[in-house]
Order: sequence, then C-alpha cells, then structure tokens
Amino acid sequence: MELVQKKKPTLKSLEFSDIILGEEWAFLKGVPGGEPLEPLDETEIADLSRLREVLGEHKELEFSIEFDSVRYRVSRIEETVDGKCWYALRRAMQAVPSLEELGFAKTYRGFLCSEKLRKGLIVFCGSMGSGKTTSASALVKKRLELYGGHAITLEDPPEMPLHGIHAQGLCLQKEIKDFGQGIVQSLRYGAPEIIYLGELRAPNDVSQALRAAVNGHLLIATIHAGSVIEAAQRIRSLGSAVDGGEVTQDLMSSGIAAFIHQRLRVDPQSGNKRLQVEFLRVVGEGCQSVRSHLKSGKLNQLGSAIMEQRNKALLGRKK
Repeated sequence: MELVQKKKPTLKSLEFSDIILGEEWAFLKGVPGGEPLEPLDETEIADLSRLREVLGEHKELEFSIEFDSVRYRVSRIEETVDGKCWYALRRAMQAVPSLEELGFAKTYRGFLCSEKLRKGLIVFCGSMGSGKTTSASALVKKRLELYGGHAITLEDPPEMPLHGIHAQGLCLQKEIKDFGQGIVQSLRYGAPEIIYLGELRAPNDVSQALRAAVNGHLLIATIHAGSVIEAAQRIRSLGSAVDGGEVTQDLMSSGIAAFIHQRLRVDPQSGNKRLQVEFLRVVGEGCQSVRSHLKSGKLNQLGSAIMEQRNKALLGRKK
C-alpha cells in the first residue's frame, strides 16, 4: 500500500501577525489563542528556507517584500551578541477593514466620513502595534468609496493594500523617504482629494503637512504617541524646529481637524482585541476652546475638551 506524504503547510496558511526569524530559529507572534511567542518547527513549514533566501537579497535595515502573495514589512536586526542577523516581519492585511469592523463608534465615524470634512489634518496616534495605520487606511478607503476622487499615499514602506480602485475613487501608493518633499510634489498630482502620510516623524514632514492643511487640503497621518495630548506636544515640538513655536501653534489651531488616539485591549473573557479610542475634534461646533488651547500652546488643558466630547458621544449613543 502506497503511503501518501502529508503536504507541509506554508506561512501563508498560518494565522499570525509577526515573524521573528533568525538563521536557525523562527517564532510567530499574534497567533490566535497562542502564547505571546510561538516557536516554529523548521521541519514542518515548507517555505521558511525560501523566505530566508529572499530576505538575504536585501541589505536595507527597513524594507518590504511580497512573499507568496503576502506583503510583509521587514526590519533587519544586526549586531546582536551572537553575531548573527535576525529579521522582524510584520504581516500586512490582505484587505483593508471597514471602520465599523475595527470598532469605531457611529459618532466618530459620522465626523470622520462627513462630506463637510474636506480639509485639515486628521492625526491617528498610538503606540506601535495599536492599529493606527489600519484605521487611517480604513478612513482613506471609506472616503474614496463615498466621495470618489483620488488619494496619494506617502509611505516608507507601504503597509496596507490601498493601491487601486475603490468604488468611484482611486488610490495611488508611493514609497518615499522624505514625506515633507512628497507633500509638495503630491499637490501637483492632479489636486488629490486625500494625501495620506504613513508617519509624521521629521520636522519638515509636520511643517509641510500643517501648511497643506491650512491651505485647504485633506491629510490623514499617523504619529507615535501615548495620548492625544502627547501627540499634540510632539507635533508642536517637531514643527517648531522648522517654523518656530508661535507659528507652529497658529498652524495647528487652523490646520488640524482631529486627533484620534487608539489602543488595543485584550478581552480577558474571549481573548479578542478590542479598540479603545480617545477622540478630539478640533473643527466643528463647540471647538473654539480646543483651537484656542492649540493656538496658545496650553496643550495640557485639552484633557477637559476630550472628556466633554467623550461624554457627548456617549449620550448620543444612548439616544
């Protein structure tokens, strides 16, 4: 009787968020119901050696690859004490989820997707792994589906599958290092309805983003920060390195449309991740005090406005 050899699984067939890959070891993170770090049995996975070969062709510290039709964002880890090279790979989603699927409340979705919101800088902030890139991408996709036009994304490297047609809208993803210069160039690309910035991290990025927002363009961006107030402080600090404190504060009060800070909490009962959002509108009815705090640089006073808006959102949800 002929024995049928069991086909080995591939990485594509497994559920996980990250791979930590060395020359001899491999671990998965984000396995549903698994441990924080799950070791991989090298003999049981069909394509680990081929993945190492693909990674070995790149010498950059940060890059992206497409492997077996799955996109990964890769960080190369050098000079560890064992003298070997390691890689951290973040697996991209196969499709951009909706804001509803991510868990955004109806009140927040209504503001972010409003037809009246045609200009300003929308800032998604949070720690690494909080899902801010996913949320920002979901908003880009939704607005293109609702209102059409086209979006330009500036990323290093691109993470979500946004490139292409979304209902009546078009998204063009661009890999670029200098976001500030990219914003200036993007304004010449057929007057895009949306400019998406993968991450605000350099002074000129912030300066150009605020100026474009003040001049009537809609920008969506992410930034690393532990809270809305911390995000505002970081934007002021970065922008001030180019424009000075008072000018940056003027640009913030006139150009920022909203801050959205998010974190993912694990439900102890189900083990599922749940989105928690801290939201601050800067434009619209009742936001004069918020703009005043941004203009004066009294950023620590934004906390009361965040609480007030949250209470109104909770009341609206109960009605």
